[in-house]
Amino acid sequence: MDDTDRLQITSYNSNANITQIFIRYKLMLLNGDIINGDIIHVPNTNRSAKTEIQNIGQGWLRFLSVDTGSVSTKRGQTFCVVKQFDAKSNTALFNLVSHYIDNSNASAWPYGILESPLDGQGFIRSFVGTNPAVATEITETVPTGARWRLKSIVTNLLTGAAFGGRTTTLIINDGTNDILTFLGENANAILSNIFSRFQERGQTNNIAIGGDVENLGHEVIVFAGWIIKTSTSGLQGDDDYAAPILYIEEWLEP
Repeated sequence: MDDTDRLQITSYNSNANITQIFIRYKLMLLNGDIINGDIIHVPNTNRSAKTEIQNIGQGWLRFLSVDTGSVSTKRGQTFCVVKQFDAKSNTALFNLVSHYIDNSNASAWPYGILESPLDGQGFIRSFVGTNPAVATEITETVPTGARWRLKSIVTNLLTGAAFGGRTTTLIINDGTNDILTFLGENANAILSNIFSRFQERGQTNNIAIGGDVENLGHEVIVFAGWIIKTSTSGLQGDDDYAAPILYIEEWLEP
């Protein structure tokens, strides 16, 4: 590290509990002394990039590691890139660390492995989506900075007083066009719950409720801005969808 070298730190984070990332380093100074240093980097929590440039002085970088201290984060939630940066040319030179931070893997230089945030397993989670208004279809949009693998989605339609068939169709839309459709259960019902479960091939019933099970195939990958929605034939004015339950694998995508 000479007088124009810096560390460029960029993070992407979706974990609201992660408010600090620690960059720890060992530097041999020009006089031969070895110092241990720490940089506290404050990431965003909405998956957007947070970048800063730090001057750690001149010398020979011996070791560098990245962690979140005592706060737990899982693979797929917090990604950090540390680069050597040339302040004279205002250019990032090369990666020192490029890795998800979690509690089982050390993100370090020179011993670590460089990876993309789309490599390996993502963050697997289930969550309750948005509860639509009465007589309104389900709509879920993949957030900016995320890529999802849809493992399953469960819908629950409470039918109104009008008798007639309702069929829930699950649609994947790329923001402009419908590109995938999956036909769900058809039912003639009054004041009844109609459950539809759409899930990956080979996926076990991860949510313990009844209902029709439809196959999504092996992988359904949806990108930021893409829409997961329903289209229901025979939907009546007093039919009411509950909030869907989604089970996904998520990667951070810069």
